[in-house]
Amino acid sequence: LIQIEEQGARDALAKAFETQKKYEKVAEQAQVLAVNQAGRVESAQMDERGLAMVFTGVRVFRH
Repeated sequence: LIQIEEQGARDALAKAFETQKKYEKVAEQAQVLAVNQAGRVESAQMDERGLAMVFTGVRVFRH
């Protein structure tokens, strides 16, 4: 009887561990997507600033 209970506890623990790993993977993917989105937003903002400089006649001097 104790062995059956022990096996049940091990199975429950293994299932909980699998669930935790799935959650961690989803959270990691969400973080990667957020970083990628932030990069796209920053790139779009830089493009917008560059176009504004062109249209307002601001010159960028290179050394």
